[in-house]
Amino acid sequence: MKVVILGVPKKVSSGVRTHVESLKHGLNAYNVETNMISSYPEGIYRCIVSLPHKILGFINKDLAFKWRYITREIYVKKALKEAVENGSDIIINIESVDWYGTVKQYLNNKNITVVLTVHSIYSEQIRAKGYSSSSISKIKEIEIEAYRNIEKVVAVSTFIEKYIKDQSNRNDIAMISNGLILDDIPVKKIEKQQDSILKCMFIGSLLKYKGVHIALEAIRILIDNDINVYFDIIGDGPEFNNLNTIVKDLGIEDNVKFLGVIPRNQANKKMIEYDIALVPSIPYGDNGEESFSYSCGEAMAAGLVVIASSIGGLTNIIQNGVNGYLVNYGDANEIAKVIMDNLSTIKEDETLRANARSTIEHRYSSESMAKKYIELFTR
Repeated sequence: MKVVILGVPKKVSSGVRTHVESLKHGLNAYNVETNMISSYPEGIYRCIVSLPHKILGFINKDLAFKWRYITREIYVKKALKEAVENGSDIIINIESVDWYGTVKQYLNNKNITVVLTVHSIYSEQIRAKGYSSSSISKIKEIEIEAYRNIEKVVAVSTFIEKYIKDQSNRNDIAMISNGLILDDIPVKKIEKQQDSILKCMFIGSLLKYKGVHIALEAIRILIDNDINVYFDIIGDGPEFNNLNTIVKDLGIEDNVKFLGVIPRNQANKKMIEYDIALVPSIPYGDNGEESFSYSCGEAMAAGLVVIASSIGGLTNIIQNGVNGYLVNYGDANEIAKVIMDNLSTIKEDETLRANARSTIEHRYSSESMAKKYIELFTR
């Protein structure tokens, strides 16, 4: 068996990138040959695809989107042909529905099985990012066609599974949660003599639906209640300027730092400096929700106390009060209240942290994820 994964490269910070690395790691543990084809071309293809895309982005983001889609398909088709040429028992695992056009030609090939992993409702993400109705409609059409025609489809959360079933009328969707490379994540140890500073963090793309603005409001409430709190934001994105403005408007410049993008391996090591990881996601588009948050899983694996919105796949990972805390999305007051009501637990109690780590070890390791994929590949 040879598995060809169509995804994003290690240098790109995203949940899909983390999934690709974790899946490769898990498959390699079972001695499965893997090959990854990047959606970010190199060499001459990078010039053909990326530079015009950036220029068009300043003019019209929908034109940029269309350019990237068409030219990337040309590049990937060539790379994919070389990867599967003269092979047998090949699995092509695509990590997004927008790769569908690239793999359509292989759907009826008896030597190749195509598998789609669905991480999000892509059409709703496009909507949330402000693309035109024509771009949203195009992606919606691709979604439905891919869900109906690809032989094997994986959903990373029950929320995504239900959405695919509703769109495709299929009852054979495989629900396989994402996995983490636990060797890369050190575990926080509680010090016997704790200081009075409460250290919070967020890691991820600075997008509206990540809800960082809600976390900032919660920080203001904590300060107003004499909590000595500091909040570090790790990541970058289109909301950066807006979030900076919110920080100034709330008067919390001394308590909040924007650390920018930190490589994942360094970020994992840095996590143990913090007490709390905030995952304040909110719905996006018309009916999109966070499916599986790698930043949530990594923080739990590191033994942090995670406070997350009770939406989408986050409810699959966290048991409220057992291995973390769930709050109503968009409610800064509730985030602050949970922290104030459980301050001694957050700072001193190892039980919740140990439960969080145990949850990831037993249910969300890269090896357990890969084992389920192998079962699906060979079914």
